[in-house]
Amino acid sequence: MSTKPQHILALSAENVKRISVVKIDLKNPTGNVVLTGANGQGKSSVLEAIIMALRGKEAFIEKPIREGADRGSVVLTTEDFVVKRRFQAGGGNFLEVTNREDAAIHRRPQEILDAMINTIGFDPIEFAQMESKEQAKLLLKICPTELDLEQNKAAQNEVQIRRRDINRDIERLEAKIGTFQYIGPEEQLVSIAALTKEISDVRMQQDAQSKAENSIKVAEQKLASTNNTIQTLEAQLVDAKNRKAEIEKFIESNRAKIDKTDHSAKIKELSESLAAAEETNERVRKYKAQMENVTALSELKAKAERDTNELKALIQKREAALKSIKFPVEGLVINDQGVVNFNGNPLSQCSTAEQIRVGVALAAASNPRLKVAFIKHGSLLDSNSIKLVAEIAQKYDMQVWIERVEDNSPEAIHIVDGTNLPSEPQEPNAQ
Repeated sequence: MSTKPQHILALSAENVKRISVVKIDLKNPTGNVVLTGANGQGKSSVLEAIIMALRGKEAFIEKPIREGADRGSVVLTTEDFVVKRRFQAGGGNFLEVTNREDAAIHRRPQEILDAMINTIGFDPIEFAQMESKEQAKLLLKICPTELDLEQNKAAQNEVQIRRRDINRDIERLEAKIGTFQYIGPEEQLVSIAALTKEISDVRMQQDAQSKAENSIKVAEQKLASTNNTIQTLEAQLVDAKNRKAEIEKFIESNRAKIDKTDHSAKIKELSESLAAAEETNERVRKYKAQMENVTALSELKAKAERDTNELKALIQKREAALKSIKFPVEGLVINDQGVVNFNGNPLSQCSTAEQIRVGVALAAASNPRLKVAFIKHGSLLDSNSIKLVAEIAQKYDMQVWIERVEDNSPEAIHIVDGTNLPSEPQEPNAQ
């Protein structure tokens, strides 16, 4: 299959949109092809017919056939191919692509066309006036990079949002920590339950001690009474002595159970510790909470730093990718904000001449095999701009189809009520 650049050498269309019958033969394939006529006469239909013939179903409109007809057709002839597209009422269509030299029919005609076209219908002036994001998006389609810039930008946005949320948490924790004075790490939580139990145990020991002391007092009273009984009751001496011995034994037994600890002092000491325990525990709890905040703050700052580094890497990749693009026009760039600039200015703010130079060069780059571009609002261009389009088109071996309401040049193709039917082949305007 031929890979040399192609141009439209002839166009024949019937009953497509506003077209009744249009037949155009071009002597010179490069330069301007100017379509003139009042609005609604079919100029735009000629360009749409070209697009529908080449692009296929994705370019079809809801009603491609002229009102009142039941079928329509478009035939395009290039240096190497003849493209025939027929439309049927109800949505059916037929495509045939043959070699111009030997009339051989291609088995996969749409694949042949898709291999030739990329952005068929590229309009240099319309491109210059696009919204900046759409302009950059189309430019990157024409001059792609290895890096997926949209994915890179989405990743940047994700990191920026994540880092913003982390920085908010950092500010919140820093405000929460404030000027808190940390306690020494040697202090630990005091067990209130343990202190309470210890006090209870000592109180029980104190009670036991009191009972023993009372028992001794009672026993001593009994001993005194017994001695009196011995003195007065000699007859009961033996029994009294025995009882005395038992009582003395009981006394000695209880004395052994009694220690000399000052339990009141111990209880006082423990009670003071109990009173101070909650204050100590509150300081320890605050200390632990603040240390948890300090740790969390350190972790958040580390995450923020990682996100900052990741964002820098993404930005560097994007900048490197943008710098690596080889645009077809020197001075054409996409800046860091995603705006298409030419010689340092937004393309939409450049002069018409600059926009034409850039636009036609991009049209050539966007369709290197089918060297065709469209200017739908050609009436906005003055005669000097039209000549400039022709000059640049020839420089890039391009064919630029231009719609104009009025054009008195002899090369202009006049469309009236969907028809032109010229008597001689038309030659693109090279002036």
